[in-house]
Amino acid sequence: NRSTRDFSIFDIITSIDNGNLGYSIRKVGQAIHILSFNGVGGYARIRNAETTKDLYVLALHKEFLGTLHAMFDEPHWAQSDNRTVFLPHSPTIVTWGTQNVYYNNLDATIETEHGDQEHEITILSSKPPADHVRQQIHQTYPLPFVCKKQLTAGEKTSEVHLAPKLYNWRTRITYFPELSWRPIELKNGGALENYYVSGHVLYLGEFPCKYIAESVWLHVNMRHRCTIFVNGQFVGGHTTFSRQFFFPGTKTGPEIFTSLGAEKYDITRYLNLPGGQEKNSIIVFVDSWGLSRQSVVFCDATNPRGIISASIKGLEPETRVRWSICGVDVRKLDIPYTSTGIPDENKQTDWVDHNSGIGSHGVLPSDGIRWWKFKFRHPIDIKFKDVLKAPLRLEIYGSFTSYVFLNETLIGRYYGNGDCAQHDFYLMDGLLKFGEEENEVKMMVYSWEIVNPEDVKLEIKGWEIDDINKTGNLVKPKKGVSVDDDIDLELEAWIVRKEVIPIINTGDDVKNTEISGAS
Repeated sequence: NRSTRDFSIFDIITSIDNGNLGYSIRKVGQAIHILSFNGVGGYARIRNAETTKDLYVLALHKEFLGTLHAMFDEPHWAQSDNRTVFLPHSPTIVTWGTQNVYYNNLDATIETEHGDQEHEITILSSKPPADHVRQQIHQTYPLPFVCKKQLTAGEKTSEVHLAPKLYNWRTRITYFPELSWRPIELKNGGALENYYVSGHVLYLGEFPCKYIAESVWLHVNMRHRCTIFVNGQFVGGHTTFSRQFFFPGTKTGPEIFTSLGAEKYDITRYLNLPGGQEKNSIIVFVDSWGLSRQSVVFCDATNPRGIISASIKGLEPETRVRWSICGVDVRKLDIPYTSTGIPDENKQTDWVDHNSGIGSHGVLPSDGIRWWKFKFRHPIDIKFKDVLKAPLRLEIYGSFTSYVFLNETLIGRYYGNGDCAQHDFYLMDGLLKFGEEENEVKMMVYSWEIVNPEDVKLEIKGWEIDDINKTGNLVKPKKGVSVDDDIDLELEAWIVRKEVIPIINTGDDVKNTEISGAS
């Protein structure tokens, strides 16, 4: 292959042949020539008499660009997998026409998934599909290394119902006094020292009923989101961000302005009467976002986490606030960072049946931390498991906070008060059970405001995507219009059919399969 400057204008004009793209050449100055193609879809072949290799230019229609996939193979991975099959050129395979494509290096097959609007896949490879795979010469790209295969047709939407029933609702509440609290000094230790580095960290502050001011204020600075209760009554909460969150990249060093993010709360009306024998108790649970983004010089693993500082103004002098902490020690977990941080998250007792679930109960701040769980069965019949795929999602709406588990694995965090915009959580196929086996979703829920039952929405649906425009994005109704009222939007769950296309015939020597003369 010669560099661009080696092609004279005469060379280019006489060397483009056997193509169906119109072209034009524009000269800019003395040394630059711009070659333009006019066709929407097609190919051009640029030949050069001084080399045996040709340059092929393929133009794709816009609708296919969103489905363009290129699969690469590297010698290192071929050796580490002890594979005898290795394709030395790169990329190994290029395809377009379907949303999901995976090239299996171990058995040299293309694994694809196609929806109702996808009828064929185009494969660009130096090795065509195996002999028994029915293929066609591509009319737009009639080249020896491009082929087209019709995908298996079938009525998919009639084979599965994508609105599984949610049943066997159960609920319980976290009882803070029953947790294992450990005394600490806030200035000398806390979340990091106790290895509470996944999800929440809980704090308990206790002090006597000795006040000298009409108003008593709690000052709290923490990272990154706190919820506060005094004597079992909800007070409020706020969110702050580390300075690092506003910088690009990961090597941002330690947090400098830790004093930012403090808020104060008037807790007077929640306190016990002055002079009483019963102590006041403050519960603060802190949700921390991110840890250990390290740089070359600084390791910010010691960046603030949990409560940075807390004080109570309006108490008698020398009144001491005794602080305790609890959480989940990640050293005891098989997989760290997949915990809510609430110590009783795996508690099996105290669950009570609930007829209709969170949708009829709503969410009350006074509940503190409430747990919900329900069961459902996968909508795909087990006999279709190997030929169909129906991506599922859990859709959540409501101004509350929740950690979501699917079959005991944490899959998402929902912040319905506006701290995060995500409402759809993918239910991973590898975690789901099929047939008569039941799937279980467990949710840890709390809120800063009363959420009425009619404002809570929780459903399992298909992952409905824009299969027409090939964006791959989840289809949403128009702003201000519900799905049911949007007559221009037909939501059909993206049920896909799986198909495997062999590329290498048994016994083929793939090291010698390159098509000569193509580059």
